[in-house]
This record gives sequence, C-alpha cells and structure tokens, in this order.
Amino acid sequence: MIGGSVTLYQGTSIQRGELLHLSEPLVSLPRLLNILNSFGKVSGYKVNLEKRELLAICQVIQSAARSQFLFKVNTKKFKYLGVWVL
Repeated sequence: MIGGSVTLYQGTSIQRGELLHLSEPLVSLPRLLNILNSFGKVSGYKVNLEKRELLAICQVIQSAARSQFLFKVNTKKFKYLGVWVL
C-alpha cells in the first residue's frame, strides 16, 4: 500500500484540515500524494497546495520536501486550525 505507517487526524472545524504522521516519508509521501490525487479525481476534493506544510525533524527530509514535493517546511512549529503546534 503506502509503505510505512500513516496516521490521520481529522479537523473538526469549518476550516477543515487533516494532520498526517508518516513513517519513512521519502517512501510514503510520494505514494500518499498519488493516492490523494486519485481520490480527488473521483470525489472532486483536492489538497490546497498553497497550504500544505511539513514538520520535518531530519535535514534530509527537509531538503527533499522543499525540492521534490514543494512543501512549506517547518522545523520547530506550525499552525493548525489557528493553533501553534510545537
């Protein structure tokens, strides 16, 4: 399937959002993006590319997320539904 594990946390606000925890992100992230793209074609939903963010601990993943996946990369915190997550 995706490779590694994926944990999904759904937002419950009007401003809907999801948090994902990925193990082995260099393997699982491309697969997840393909799955989301396929789901979007069928359902009509899509990921807001301007708002996707990644909290990366490892420098290798930070670099790959910026160059390969075009994510906004955070190294210490990010804002989720108006709340800072550290």
